[in-house]
Amino acid sequence: LHTACADDMTPLAVLDCEVYRDYFVCKLRTLEGRITRVFEMYDGHPLDVDRLRKTLQRVTAITFNGRNYDGPIVAYALLGATCEELKHCSNMIIEAGMRPWDIEREFNIKLSVMDQIDLIDVKPTFVSLKVLMGRLNCRRMQDLPIEHTASITPEMRPVLLDYNDNDLDGTEALFHKFKKQIDLRISMSQIYKVDLRSKSDAQMSEAILRKIVGIKKSPDNESAAASQRLLVTINSHTY
Repeated sequence: LHTACADDMTPLAVLDCEVYRDYFVCKLRTLEGRITRVFEMYDGHPLDVDRLRKTLQRVTAITFNGRNYDGPIVAYALLGATCEELKHCSNMIIEAGMRPWDIEREFNIKLSVMDQIDLIDVKPTFVSLKVLMGRLNCRRMQDLPIEHTASITPEMRPVLLDYNDNDLDGTEALFHKFKKQIDLRISMSQIYKVDLRSKSDAQMSEAILRKIVGIKKSPDNESAAASQRLLVTINSHTY
């Protein structure tokens, strides 16, 4: 099994979701062995909630923007939300800009349903997964092939599954590109007993500083300066 760190035998699996008003899919694929699990929901085909939950308990999910999007969507799906309810939640995240803590409160869900490493802040530039896939020379760059407001017919489902596969490819390629940075975050998480795996360099240095000196609020100027010095040290060991 591909492992998060030397003493952790939890398999890593890329994860991505597609959400429509009458169709939902959550797909996971392990990095080692490329074992794929597909969880769909549509009219006449309920989501296998128990199997999805058990699968999530066995892996560490690798996502791109999973903390803000896929995580809340999956958490809501595990509560038995319908496709229409998931689409409403999706719209609130994408169009209304609701943050995870807002989603938790609005939809009465708990977001800690899966262990994940979200790559969106680990990368040093603020660009989309599609742009990154181009820079990484992935085999295909593709935008959402079906308008998000569409009703999904049976003939459209394979198109979305193929698109989802391509996003998993991009997420996996991004993980391998930043594997050194992720390994550093895993090691430092173990040292400081705080989860740094999905944080940017700046977020990581601030979290470590807070842990060291017991800061529970945003740092003052002196603490911010110390955080910046720590960031320089982190970068010297990362890039």
